[in-house]
Amino acid sequence: MYGVSARPFLLFAASERDPSVDGLDAVAGMGQRLLGVGPASGRARGSRAGSPPTENFPGEQGRSVRLALDIGQSLGRTVRVIDLSRPGDDQALANQYAQGEPLLPLLVAPSGRRLEGLDSFVPAQLKKFFQAG
Repeated sequence: MYGVSARPFLLFAASERDPSVDGLDAVAGMGQRLLGVGPASGRARGSRAGSPPTENFPGEQGRSVRLALDIGQSLGRTVRVIDLSRPGDDQALANQYAQGEPLLPLLVAPSGRRLEGLDSFVPAQLKKFFQAG
């Protein structure tokens, strides 16, 4: 187990999905897993490998996610982006921190503090939140 300061900030958002491509995504993902390859680009900066690309998040939510990633990165913070529409391996984290219908986006600090909703995702508040750890 590692200390609170070593854990990443968790950033929850929900992507828009086109139901007509779900089957194609599943087939492509299966092929990539079998071959051990995947897309090299499209990862959100400051997030771990495999995180959803920020382009998947709609409108103001997408802008807020990109802003949080940029500010977090500029302050040396690690941010793990979790798409609530497709949590995959992060389902347990989604269940723990984003139960019910949280205001999105939702940023959770390693200490458990939360920053929720579009109105909170402004540069000054994000910077203060990241600095507090």
